[in-house]
Amino acid sequence: MINRELHERLILLTLSGLAFVFTWLAKDNPFFWDTVQLASKQAHFFYESGFSYLILPLEIDSGHPPTFGFYIASCWKVFGKTLPVSHFAMLPFLIGNLWLLYFIGKHYLGVYGTWLPFLCFVDPTLSAQSILVSPDIVLIFFFLLSWFAIIKDQEKLLAFAVMGLGLISMRGWMVAVALFIFSLFQSRTARTSMGHFIQKVTPFLPGAAIGLSFLIYHKAMTGWVGYHPESPWAGSFATVSVWGFCKNIGILIWRYMDFGRLFIYGTTYYFLFIGDKEDKPNVWEVLTLTSILELALVPSLLIHEGLLGHRYLLPIFIGMNLLFCLCIKELSYLKNKPAWWALGVFFLLSGNLWIYPKHVAQGWDSSLAHVPFYELRADLLDYIEKENIAPTDIGTVFPQKGAFEIYDLNDESTGFAKADFEKSKYIYYSTVMNDFTDEQLEILETDWQPKIQFENFGIEVILYERKPSL
Repeated sequence: MINRELHERLILLTLSGLAFVFTWLAKDNPFFWDTVQLASKQAHFFYESGFSYLILPLEIDSGHPPTFGFYIASCWKVFGKTLPVSHFAMLPFLIGNLWLLYFIGKHYLGVYGTWLPFLCFVDPTLSAQSILVSPDIVLIFFFLLSWFAIIKDQEKLLAFAVMGLGLISMRGWMVAVALFIFSLFQSRTARTSMGHFIQKVTPFLPGAAIGLSFLIYHKAMTGWVGYHPESPWAGSFATVSVWGFCKNIGILIWRYMDFGRLFIYGTTYYFLFIGDKEDKPNVWEVLTLTSILELALVPSLLIHEGLLGHRYLLPIFIGMNLLFCLCIKELSYLKNKPAWWALGVFFLLSGNLWIYPKHVAQGWDSSLAHVPFYELRADLLDYIEKENIAPTDIGTVFPQKGAFEIYDLNDESTGFAKADFEKSKYIYYSTVMNDFTDEQLEILETDWQPKIQFENFGIEVILYERKPSL
């Protein structure tokens, strides 16, 4: 017993150490991609307004509860407004995620439970989000905590976790609905009685009340819910045509296969198809939860124009990683099971090396392939400073336009301007930018020339200047 407890403590200590090292290595990285708006801009609003308002300004209000921005601003208020403080504010959630993955893995996999946190730790999307100041890491924490509370039948803990989902985002509410449906099916007794339903729904009511209260208050203060027509991201919520819906199905399949997941999904579904037919309750339980998560999350992603980001699918990815582990564990004839899990780790790690051609949009916040960008960006900033090039003379696109303060927390109000191919003296392009159209990329290659170029591990940062007229 003592050895078993010591073994578990060593595992938890190792997982905590991994989370700390990950955070330490990323502590000076500027805000990146959607975290610029969801973390930095929202936190700046609360910090600069003295926490006087609950509703965000129209230009940065994405319709979600702004709890995460409030949390980051609170950390700045206590510990100082710096990048390290922002990153270390994520550390409790990173450690919590790995611990919960271990305990959930232990519940379903027994002695093989350690494989789940390590498999998820190397999952490119979870890894990438873990080095960002990301609300999705908080969402995953409360998702895993809710899941753990359900399988351990801890109603008070479940109520707390669901309140966390209610506070973090509207997607958190959708995950909570999926977990409620799962909790109804997870219990194998009294499924049809009203008493069973009331018992299962009660822990979800406080979180539901939080979400509903926010919607009512937000509607009263702003007149809208979800998004508004003038929103910078309103285009992402445009309803797609029938062709667009079919295209989104293809993109969704791509997301499932992307970044090394082809091996995870392919192996899992193959094993589910050819596996032993006798009852395997753990496999079916995790398959049920993963399927319910897909039904809760995927439809809204398919009917809208631009919502198929990898990070939106993280709960499903985690469910699939566990299902992969379970299928290997439950196949009695499969030999050398750790080798199969090691293959899963290898393929997921390899996903961080997947870089598509520049004309193919890639989820840069969803794999560690983007990491070289931070140093390359610093090299570019050093260059323009030495050359006395005004940042406002340089045009660019998401995720680099705007004041440097928003990215670097350096009190610099200047920054790169919005790209204008008629007026900008220079154009700043990087591989991690998806918002340059194919036509604009062609113009850069024909009518502009690189003034300076930096490259590392497949990531480019190029400062273009217009070619001289003949």
